[in-house]
Amino acid sequence: MSRTWKIHSTAQRLNKGDNWMRKDILNNSRYLDDLRRMEEETVWKPHGASPWMFKATTFAQWLEEH
Repeated sequence: MSRTWKIHSTAQRLNKGDNWMRKDILNNSRYLDDLRRMEEETVWKPHGASPWMFKATTFAQWLEEH
């Protein structure tokens, strides 16, 4: 099983806050198509308080590119 990141750990890696991560990445229409393409294997939204999770290696590469 691969490693995953939640919103908080991803924001920390970027030296940003959780709200920045939600507003500027996850809810940004600029990245909507990319996130939808990645959703099946990289980004998913399980139920809970922090509903976004990321496949660490793939999402880290995407963040580097953007």
